[in-house]
Amino acid sequence: MGEDYLADVRYILGGRAKIIFDVGANHGQTMLAMAATFPHAEIYSFEPDPEAFLRLAASASRFDLVHTHNVALGSQTGEAKLYRFAMDMTNSLLPKAPGTEQFLADPYYMEEVGATQVNVDTIDRFCAEHTIKTIDLLKIDAQGFDLEVLKGARGLLDTSAIALVYTEVCFVPLYEGQSLFPDIYNFLYERGYRLVALYDSGRRLTHCYHPAGDVMFVHERFGSLKKPEPRIALGPIRFLW
Repeated sequence: MGEDYLADVRYILGGRAKIIFDVGANHGQTMLAMAATFPHAEIYSFEPDPEAFLRLAASASRFDLVHTHNVALGSQTGEAKLYRFAMDMTNSLLPKAPGTEQFLADPYYMEEVGATQVNVDTIDRFCAEHTIKTIDLLKIDAQGFDLEVLKGARGLLDTSAIALVYTEVCFVPLYEGQSLFPDIYNFLYERGYRLVALYDSGRRLTHCYHPAGDVMFVHERFGSLKKPEPRIALGPIRFLW
């Protein structure tokens, strides 16, 4: 555990996944890996940035089971400002925090290049509209907005309708008002989710500690590796006197 998150997902789910959510899909890099690992899964990819979404939609066009949505996900529906940066993978619904540059290999990555208004939906509302009752894997890369995405899935999380959550977490503030690792950990722990592993994503570049990383949680009802003992059918018992 902890080397390849998709391999771990496949192991935990027994090789099967029916519904996957890819929140913060960017150009579709993660979607392509998911589609290759789980070719029979329905994948819902969400990307709010209009330019990145065009590339996502182009990448997804050859997959019948990949559905793309040009929308942000959060804790409530409406509209929000998307802050756009030179590297669009760092776009966020939150502004850059003071001092962020000290954690970046190249400060250009988060040089602000503009902003745009985007629509915001919630996972609970989206699933109700599309009659989605369970999610096998919820992947979130929302650049500091990850806890808000989880809050918008509270209904599903409270009923353990989501088996696995794979999310980006920050250990230092990169965006203003963002959640940090303890916030996400406590939110999920209170709902029965347990930490699987921290996945080193190569962002420990400027300090000897992790500014950010990716973590996976599994709900405790899916996470046991102990298999139930097989029941042995006994025939009629004969007594010898």
